[in-house]
Amino acid sequence: MLRPLSTPSSPPRTPSASTLSATEVSKFSALSTQWFADSASSPSNPLVEMSPCRMQFVLNTLRSEELVPPGHFPLASLTAPRSSPGPARVLDVGCGGGVFLEAALRLGLPPPSLTAIEPAAALCETLAARLERCGLADSSDPERSIEVHNGPIESYPLPPPSSLFSVISLLEVIEHVPPSSRADFIRPLLSLLRPGGVLFVSTIDRTFVNGYLRAVFGAEHIARVTPVGTHDYDWFLRPVELLDLVEGAEGHGMELVEGCAMLPKNGLLGEIETYGLKGRGGEWVLGGEEGKTRVMGGGGGERSKLEDATRGGWGNYICAFRKSQVS
Repeated sequence: MLRPLSTPSSPPRTPSASTLSATEVSKFSALSTQWFADSASSPSNPLVEMSPCRMQFVLNTLRSEELVPPGHFPLASLTAPRSSPGPARVLDVGCGGGVFLEAALRLGLPPPSLTAIEPAAALCETLAARLERCGLADSSDPERSIEVHNGPIESYPLPPPSSLFSVISLLEVIEHVPPSSRADFIRPLLSLLRPGGVLFVSTIDRTFVNGYLRAVFGAEHIARVTPVGTHDYDWFLRPVELLDLVEGAEGHGMELVEGCAMLPKNGLLGEIETYGLKGRGGEWVLGGEEGKTRVMGGGGGERSKLEDATRGGWGNYICAFRKSQVS
Protein backbone atom coordinates (compact mmCIF):
# COMPACT_ATOMS: atom_id res chain seq x y z
CA MET A 1 0.00 0.00 0.00
CA LEU A 2 2.84 2.40 0.78
CA ARG A 3 5.91 2.66 -1.35
CA PRO A 4 9.27 4.02 -0.23
CA LEU A 5 10.63 7.26 -1.53
CA SER A 6 11.46 7.00 -5.23
CA THR A 7 15.03 7.37 -6.38
CA PRO A 8 15.52 11.14 -6.35
CA SER A 9 16.53 13.06 -9.44
CA SER A 10 18.46 15.38 -7.16
CA PRO A 11 20.12 14.62 -3.83
CA PRO A 12 18.33 15.28 -0.54
CA ARG A 13 18.88 18.73 0.90
CA THR A 14 21.20 18.72 3.89
CA PRO A 15 20.38 21.63 6.20
CA SER A 16 22.78 22.60 8.95
CA ALA A 17 20.16 21.75 11.57
CA SER A 18 16.77 20.04 11.55
CA THR A 19 13.65 22.04 12.35
CA LEU A 20 12.19 18.97 14.06
CA SER A 21 11.48 18.95 17.78
CA ALA A 22 12.35 15.49 19.13
CA THR A 23 9.86 16.06 21.93
CA GLU A 24 7.02 16.72 19.46
CA VAL A 25 7.90 13.67 17.35
CA SER A 26 7.95 11.48 20.46
CA LYS A 27 4.64 12.96 21.63
CA PHE A 28 2.82 12.10 18.42
CA SER A 29 4.45 8.69 18.12
CA ALA A 30 2.83 7.87 21.46
CA LEU A 31 -0.56 8.89 20.02
CA SER A 32 -0.30 6.63 16.96
CA THR A 33 -2.75 4.01 18.22
CA GLN A 34 -5.40 6.63 19.08
CA TRP A 35 -5.46 8.51 15.78
CA PHE A 36 -8.74 7.03 14.59
CA ALA A 37 -10.06 5.90 17.97
CA ASP A 38 -13.78 5.29 17.73
CA SER A 39 -14.62 3.29 20.82
CA ALA A 40 -16.54 4.78 23.72
CA SER A 41 -13.49 4.37 25.98
CA SER A 42 -11.09 6.21 23.66
CA PRO A 43 -10.96 9.94 23.07
CA SER A 44 -12.13 11.02 19.63
CA ASN A 45 -9.64 12.82 17.45
CA PRO A 46 -10.69 16.44 16.83
CA LEU A 47 -8.82 16.30 13.51
CA VAL A 48 -11.26 13.62 12.35
CA GLU A 49 -14.17 15.66 13.65
CA MET A 50 -13.25 18.76 11.66
CA SER A 51 -12.08 16.95 8.51
CA PRO A 52 -15.31 17.45 6.51
CA CYS A 53 -15.17 21.17 7.24
CA ARG A 54 -11.52 21.46 6.22
CA MET A 55 -12.08 19.47 3.04
CA GLN A 56 -14.99 21.73 2.09
CA PHE A 57 -12.63 24.71 2.31
CA VAL A 58 -9.96 22.87 0.28
CA LEU A 59 -12.43 21.95 -2.47
CA ASN A 60 -13.97 25.42 -2.62
CA THR A 61 -10.51 26.97 -2.98
CA LEU A 62 -9.25 24.51 -5.61
CA ARG A 63 -12.38 25.14 -7.68
CA SER A 64 -11.99 28.91 -7.43
CA GLU A 65 -8.32 28.55 -8.43
CA GLU A 66 -9.42 26.42 -11.40
CA LEU A 67 -7.34 23.44 -10.28
CA VAL A 68 -10.50 21.30 -10.09
CA PRO A 69 -12.82 21.62 -13.11
CA PRO A 70 -16.50 22.27 -12.32
CA GLY A 71 -18.82 19.32 -12.71
CA HIS A 72 -16.19 16.68 -11.93
CA PHE A 73 -15.96 14.30 -8.98
CA PRO A 74 -14.15 16.48 -6.42
CA LEU A 75 -10.46 15.54 -6.77
CA ALA A 76 -10.48 12.97 -9.58
CA SER A 77 -9.65 15.67 -12.14
CA LEU A 78 -7.16 17.77 -10.17
CA THR A 79 -4.91 19.62 -12.62
CA ALA A 80 -1.64 21.51 -12.45
CA PRO A 81 -1.76 25.31 -12.87
CA ARG A 82 -2.18 26.23 -16.53
CA SER A 83 1.06 28.17 -16.68
CA SER A 84 3.05 25.39 -14.99
CA PRO A 85 2.23 22.15 -16.82
CA GLY A 86 3.08 18.77 -15.40
CA PRO A 87 1.48 16.00 -13.33
CA ALA A 88 -0.92 17.19 -10.63
CA ARG A 89 0.70 16.10 -7.38
CA VAL A 90 -0.41 16.62 -3.78
CA LEU A 91 1.91 16.68 -0.76
CA ASP A 92 0.70 16.29 2.84
CA VAL A 93 3.38 17.51 5.26
CA GLY A 94 3.14 16.09 8.77
CA CYS A 95 0.43 13.66 7.65
CA GLY A 96 0.04 12.03 11.06
CA GLY A 97 -2.28 9.05 10.87
CA GLY A 98 -3.58 10.11 7.44
CA VAL A 99 -6.80 12.07 8.07
CA PHE A 100 -6.24 14.36 5.07
CA LEU A 101 -4.85 11.55 2.90
CA GLU A 102 -7.87 9.34 3.51
CA ALA A 103 -10.27 12.18 2.75
CA ALA A 104 -8.39 13.04 -0.47
CA LEU A 105 -8.45 9.42 -1.63
CA ARG A 106 -12.16 9.13 -0.90
CA LEU A 107 -12.66 12.27 -2.96
CA GLY A 108 -11.15 10.55 -5.98
CA LEU A 109 -7.51 11.64 -5.94
CA PRO A 110 -5.44 8.84 -7.58
CA PRO A 111 -3.06 7.29 -5.02
CA PRO A 112 0.09 7.82 -7.16
CA SER A 113 -0.64 11.56 -7.07
CA LEU A 114 -0.22 11.61 -3.29
CA THR A 115 2.98 12.01 -1.30
CA ALA A 116 3.19 12.17 2.48
CA ILE A 117 5.96 13.39 4.75
CA GLU A 118 5.85 12.25 8.38
CA PRO A 119 8.81 12.29 10.81
CA ALA A 120 7.23 9.84 13.31
CA ALA A 121 7.78 6.27 12.10
CA ALA A 122 4.97 4.94 14.31
CA LEU A 123 2.49 7.22 12.55
CA CYS A 124 3.68 5.97 9.16
CA GLU A 125 2.74 2.48 10.34
CA THR A 126 -0.66 3.74 11.53
CA LEU A 127 -1.21 5.36 8.14
CA ALA A 128 -0.29 2.15 6.30
CA ALA A 129 -2.63 0.03 8.39
CA ARG A 130 -5.51 2.49 8.08
CA LEU A 131 -5.37 2.85 4.30
CA GLU A 132 -5.01 -0.92 3.88
CA ARG A 133 -7.98 -1.56 6.14
CA CYS A 134 -10.08 0.96 4.21
CA GLY A 135 -9.05 -0.50 0.84
CA LEU A 136 -7.87 2.89 -0.41
CA ALA A 137 -4.34 1.94 -1.47
CA ASP A 138 -2.28 -1.15 -2.25
CA SER A 139 1.53 -1.33 -2.17
CA SER A 140 1.57 -4.27 -4.59
CA ASP A 141 -0.13 -2.20 -7.29
CA PRO A 142 1.81 0.83 -8.64
CA GLU A 143 -1.50 2.40 -9.68
CA ARG A 144 -2.80 2.28 -6.10
CA SER A 145 0.25 3.05 -3.97
CA ILE A 146 1.24 6.33 -2.37
CA GLU A 147 4.70 7.63 -1.55
CA VAL A 148 5.57 8.15 2.11
CA HIS A 149 8.75 9.85 3.28
CA ASN A 150 9.66 9.19 6.93
CA GLY A 151 11.78 12.17 7.90
CA PRO A 152 11.85 15.96 8.21
CA ILE A 153 10.80 18.30 5.41
CA GLU A 154 14.42 19.37 4.88
CA SER A 155 15.46 15.84 3.89
CA TYR A 156 12.92 15.44 1.10
CA PRO A 157 14.69 15.59 -2.30
CA LEU A 158 13.86 18.61 -4.43
CA PRO A 159 12.17 17.28 -7.60
CA PRO A 160 12.63 18.82 -11.05
CA PRO A 161 10.35 21.78 -11.85
CA SER A 162 7.93 19.62 -13.86
CA SER A 163 7.34 17.39 -10.82
CA LEU A 164 6.76 20.03 -8.17
CA PHE A 165 3.50 19.83 -6.22
CA SER A 166 0.29 21.60 -7.24
CA VAL A 167 -1.13 21.40 -3.70
CA ILE A 168 0.60 21.18 -0.33
CA SER A 169 -1.31 20.69 2.93
CA LEU A 170 0.12 21.63 6.32
CA LEU A 171 -2.72 20.87 8.69
CA GLU A 172 -2.36 21.27 12.46
CA VAL A 173 1.42 21.03 12.12
CA ILE A 174 2.92 24.52 12.28
CA GLU A 175 1.99 24.95 15.97
CA HIS A 176 4.26 21.97 16.73
CA VAL A 177 7.29 23.49 15.00
CA PRO A 178 9.46 25.47 17.44
CA PRO A 179 8.86 29.20 16.78
CA SER A 180 12.59 29.81 16.33
CA SER A 181 12.69 27.17 13.55
CA ARG A 182 9.59 28.12 11.56
CA ALA A 183 11.28 30.27 8.94
CA ASP A 184 13.78 27.47 8.27
CA PHE A 185 10.87 25.00 8.13
CA ILE A 186 8.68 26.94 5.71
CA ARG A 187 11.37 27.72 3.11
CA PRO A 188 12.12 24.13 1.99
CA LEU A 189 8.38 23.39 2.08
CA LEU A 190 7.59 26.27 -0.28
CA SER A 191 10.38 25.23 -2.63
CA LEU A 192 8.35 22.06 -3.32
CA LEU A 193 5.27 24.03 -4.49
CA ARG A 194 5.01 24.81 -8.19
CA PRO A 195 4.20 28.34 -9.38
CA GLY A 196 0.43 28.79 -9.31
CA GLY A 197 0.10 26.04 -6.72
CA VAL A 198 -1.79 26.35 -3.43
CA LEU A 199 -0.62 25.84 0.14
CA PHE A 200 -3.25 25.07 2.80
CA VAL A 201 -2.35 25.74 6.43
CA SER A 202 -4.64 25.12 9.39
CA THR A 203 -3.75 25.79 13.00
CA ILE A 204 -5.03 27.35 16.25
CA ASP A 205 -5.29 31.06 17.02
CA ARG A 206 -3.30 32.26 20.03
CA THR A 207 -6.05 33.98 22.00
CA PHE A 208 -6.92 33.32 25.63
CA VAL A 209 -10.48 32.14 25.03
CA ASN A 210 -10.08 30.19 21.79
CA GLY A 211 -6.49 29.11 22.27
CA TYR A 212 -5.95 28.49 25.95
CA LEU A 213 -9.44 27.95 27.42
CA ARG A 214 -10.73 25.80 24.53
CA ALA A 215 -7.73 24.10 22.92
CA VAL A 216 -5.52 23.63 25.98
CA PHE A 217 -7.50 23.75 29.21
CA GLY A 218 -10.84 22.62 27.77
CA ALA A 219 -9.72 19.96 25.28
CA GLU A 220 -6.82 18.56 27.31
CA HIS A 221 -7.88 18.96 30.94
CA ILE A 222 -11.69 18.95 30.86
CA ALA A 223 -13.01 17.12 27.78
CA ARG A 224 -9.84 15.00 27.48
CA VAL A 225 -10.22 14.74 23.71
CA THR A 226 -6.48 15.39 23.41
CA PRO A 227 -3.82 14.26 25.91
CA VAL A 228 -2.46 16.76 28.40
CA GLY A 229 0.64 18.39 26.94
CA THR A 230 -0.42 18.05 23.30
CA HIS A 231 -0.23 21.82 22.77
CA ASP A 232 1.88 24.68 24.03
CA TYR A 233 -0.21 27.83 24.08
CA ASP A 234 2.82 30.03 23.39
CA TRP A 235 3.43 28.11 20.13
CA PHE A 236 0.02 28.97 18.66
CA LEU A 237 -0.03 31.53 15.83
CA ARG A 238 -2.26 34.52 15.34
CA PRO A 239 -3.47 34.58 11.69
CA VAL A 240 -1.39 37.67 10.89
CA GLU A 241 1.69 35.87 12.19
CA LEU A 242 0.98 32.99 9.83
CA LEU A 243 0.54 35.49 7.01
CA ASP A 244 3.88 37.12 7.83
CA LEU A 245 5.59 33.72 8.02
CA VAL A 246 4.35 32.45 4.65
CA GLU A 247 4.38 35.69 2.67
CA GLY A 248 7.68 36.67 4.27
CA ALA A 249 9.54 33.69 2.80
CA GLU A 250 11.75 35.45 0.28
CA GLY A 251 11.85 34.24 -3.30
CA HIS A 252 8.52 32.38 -3.28
CA GLY A 253 5.95 35.10 -4.02
CA MET A 254 3.27 33.71 -1.71
CA GLU A 255 -0.03 35.57 -1.36
CA LEU A 256 -3.14 34.96 0.70
CA VAL A 257 -6.08 33.59 -1.30
CA GLU A 258 -8.55 33.13 1.52
CA GLY A 259 -8.67 32.65 5.27
CA CYS A 260 -11.54 31.26 7.27
CA ALA A 261 -12.43 30.25 10.82
CA MET A 262 -13.62 26.71 11.49
CA LEU A 263 -16.36 26.92 14.06
CA PRO A 264 -18.17 24.38 16.23
CA LYS A 265 -21.74 24.26 14.92
CA ASN A 266 -24.01 26.43 17.08
CA GLY A 267 -27.29 25.98 15.29
CA LEU A 268 -27.15 29.40 13.62
CA LEU A 269 -24.78 28.62 10.79
CA GLY A 270 -26.78 25.75 9.32
CA GLU A 271 -25.68 22.41 7.90
CA ILE A 272 -22.78 21.94 5.54
CA GLU A 273 -22.29 19.50 2.72
CA THR A 274 -19.72 16.99 3.89
CA TYR A 275 -17.14 15.13 1.83
CA GLY A 276 -14.75 12.31 2.57
CA LEU A 277 -14.43 11.54 6.25
CA LYS A 278 -17.49 12.36 8.30
CA GLY A 279 -16.87 13.28 11.91
CA ARG A 280 -19.29 12.34 14.65
CA GLY A 281 -22.24 14.49 13.74
CA GLY A 282 -20.24 16.84 11.49
CA GLU A 283 -19.99 19.41 14.27
CA TRP A 284 -17.80 21.96 12.49
CA VAL A 285 -18.72 24.60 9.95
CA LEU A 286 -16.77 27.14 7.97
CA GLY A 287 -17.00 30.77 9.01
CA GLY A 288 -19.85 32.55 7.27
CA GLU A 289 -19.52 34.57 4.12
CA GLU A 290 -20.71 37.61 6.04
CA GLY A 291 -19.28 39.15 9.17
CA LYS A 292 -15.79 38.73 10.51
CA THR A 293 -15.19 35.02 10.20
CA ARG A 294 -13.90 35.02 6.64
CA VAL A 295 -11.42 37.09 4.66
CA MET A 296 -10.59 37.02 0.97
CA GLY A 297 -7.12 37.78 -0.31
CA GLY A 298 -6.25 39.77 -3.39
CA GLY A 299 -6.46 43.46 -4.08
CA GLY A 300 -3.82 44.36 -1.52
CA GLY A 301 -4.15 45.12 2.18
CA GLU A 302 -4.37 41.44 3.15
CA ARG A 303 -2.66 41.99 6.49
CA SER A 304 -5.04 44.73 7.62
CA LYS A 305 -8.06 42.75 6.37
CA LEU A 306 -6.88 39.69 8.29
CA GLU A 307 -6.24 41.74 11.42
CA ASP A 308 -9.77 43.17 11.24
CA ALA A 309 -11.38 39.79 10.60
CA THR A 310 -9.54 38.03 13.43
CA ARG A 311 -9.59 40.73 16.07
CA GLY A 312 -11.93 38.71 18.28
CA GLY A 313 -10.02 35.45 17.78
CA TRP A 314 -10.63 32.64 15.32
CA GLY A 315 -9.95 29.46 17.32
CA ASN A 316 -9.20 26.80 14.72
CA TYR A 317 -8.65 28.37 11.31
CA ILE A 318 -7.43 27.55 7.82
CA CYS A 319 -5.73 29.73 5.21
CA ALA A 320 -4.92 29.17 1.54
CA PHE A 321 -1.90 30.79 -0.09
CA ARG A 322 -1.06 30.88 -3.80
CA LYS A 323 2.49 30.82 -5.12
CA SER A 324 3.30 33.48 -7.67
CA GLN A 325 3.22 32.25 -11.25
CA VAL A 326 6.69 33.72 -11.70
CA SER A 327 9.13 32.12 -9.29
